[in-house]
Amino acid sequence: MLPKKIVIGTVVGVVSSATQSVGLTLQRKSHIQEDLITSADSRRPPYQRPLWRFGFILFLIANLLGSSIQITTLPLIILSPLQAVGLVFNSVCSATILNEGFTPYSISGTVFVAVGALVIAWFGSMEEPNHSLDELLQLMGRGSFVCWILLSCTAIVLILAWINVVRLIEKKQYDVDHLPQSVIGVLVLSSEKFRFIKGCLYGVVSGTLSAHSLLLAKSAVELILNAVVRSNYTSFQNVKCWIIIASFFILAITQLVFLNKGLRFVSTSVLYPLVFCIYNVTNIINGLVFYNSFQLLSKTEIMMIVLGTMMVLFGVSLLSWRLEDHSDAKESNFISEHTSLVSPVLADNERAGYVSFGSPTGELCPKIDDEPTSEGPESPSSMFKYGSVADHAQGVKGKRRSRRVLSYEQSELLHQLNHMDI
Repeated sequence: MLPKKIVIGTVVGVVSSATQSVGLTLQRKSHIQEDLITSADSRRPPYQRPLWRFGFILFLIANLLGSSIQITTLPLIILSPLQAVGLVFNSVCSATILNEGFTPYSISGTVFVAVGALVIAWFGSMEEPNHSLDELLQLMGRGSFVCWILLSCTAIVLILAWINVVRLIEKKQYDVDHLPQSVIGVLVLSSEKFRFIKGCLYGVVSGTLSAHSLLLAKSAVELILNAVVRSNYTSFQNVKCWIIIASFFILAITQLVFLNKGLRFVSTSVLYPLVFCIYNVTNIINGLVFYNSFQLLSKTEIMMIVLGTMMVLFGVSLLSWRLEDHSDAKESNFISEHTSLVSPVLADNERAGYVSFGSPTGELCPKIDDEPTSEGPESPSSMFKYGSVADHAQGVKGKRRSRRVLSYEQSELLHQLNHMDI
């Protein structure tokens, strides 16, 4: 019979993984709903949206309580596979809550992501001893660890700099004509492609900072445990101890900020596995470099970690392809259902049957000339034109339209006014 704490830890692990997935998906849904608001002035920041707040609280509670209970009740041999369960829940939540569809790409991508995450967690697990404050400071001052931290921070700065440069170019605030063509190809992207890459890069930043914050959290926990066990609290009189603790909180909050930035642009079915992969790989490198534990991993284990990483990234690619196919299918259905309503190539007898909302079926609404014009309604240069629903959503630029189509009620009022004795 399984020990009671193993059962409790496993149940808590499954429930917390499902809750985290629901919380992340609700945050993503809140971002999607807010993006549908056309007026920028009407859009609210995330913390003012009830749905986002609810999802964030779910994610935070499940993350904090679930992780603390699992770490204290489960051995690594069980804890590692449980980490991959959240990826499966995440894929299911994306398909059900976000209506992203569940295709063969979804199944294949989820399998690759789950198996790859399991391989990374299984072969990357290492036992780490406790250290005093002096030992931790000595480890942090080692040249190899300083170089690794500087390298990862430089990568984060370059990522954020690239995002901001491309954003300025997209807003026409930066001229790229003088740059080489190879550089322009990296900086000038379509809006949709930039949104996707930007969301993924925010996920990379979030996963990296999350792993660094975990390293600081372990260091802070070691200091607290040593102080409690040995009844020696002199470490907390050292300013460097509080710098470690403060840095942990700063990184923990910052990685949540970038995670939510990524959720604005990328589906959770893509972002969550990517963050998970980057987090685990960075965490493994942190352990190897910080604790100087390169001898603890064999060549086979390192190869398996690389293989697991490649599997996760390939699974993420499959999930992103699934989103593109699903998006194209929805767009095609929308166009086929709506554009024929007001197409410019409609025959005259078909166009005569098109009426505005509120008009009796089959009755043509009168047109009122606001500004006299010699151009007919069918002229290419006419200010009034029939257009698709997409055209209407984007708005019509230029001068005011020369004609209006009145509803049936408005035309009746106009008819009565014309026959009144004034």
